[in-house]
Amino acid sequence: MNMFRKSAFAATMAVGLSFAPFANAAPTLSIEIRDGATLIGSAMNVLGGSASATASSANFNTISVSALGVPTLPSPDLASQSLQVTTGSTFTNPATLQVMVTQQGLTGFPAVNLANTFTGNTLTSLGRFSLFTIANYYDSTNAAFGMGTLMASASYTGIGSFSNGPTTFAATPGALFSQTSIYTITFTGPQSAISSSAQIVNVPEPASMALFGAGLLGLAFARRARNRKQV
Repeated sequence: MNMFRKSAFAATMAVGLSFAPFANAAPTLSIEIRDGATLIGSAMNVLGGSASATASSANFNTISVSALGVPTLPSPDLASQSLQVTTGSTFTNPATLQVMVTQQGLTGFPAVNLANTFTGNTLTSLGRFSLFTIANYYDSTNAAFGMGTLMASASYTGIGSFSNGPTTFAATPGALFSQTSIYTITFTGPQSAISSSAQIVNVPEPASMALFGAGLLGLAFARRARNRKQV
């Protein structure tokens, strides 16, 4: 193998190794829904990259949660999470809803940049809430609903449509890690509706993209040299 081919091969192998840590056979999604301290709905250890859960209670007419993850999205993304909630006509004031969405079994580089975004819509809430927060975490122990490190959070008050982010966080998750988004809303009145979403999206490092480009360029030159030799 001549020096040129060795260089092309090395660049190609570097590209493969740089992206290999993101491959994971079976990350799982889980959802828990609580009315105060009481668990009222869940979907646990769901494979395939999507999960959903619904619930209701004396305080809440409808609660709907959905999430997308790996392999539907490229690892280690946990995005397009959405929450829809409506309080009932009979209501214990105040009532706190907590929704937790987690993805386990993610792999990554020793360091990875994760962009966090949040949205909230309280236009149909009638102002009947006192606390509305969303927070994104990663956990280097790969724990379900782990809150090892807070990456970003947002809080909303008043009536309106809100958006925060993207806020980029440089995480050092280790070999296996989990991501978790937590919604907490304290309602103060009946027949109130709120919707929300959160995203955690991988941001490729410029160095990795440059290495990827160098690998492709090396392959192209190697192929051209081989074709010339055959002629």
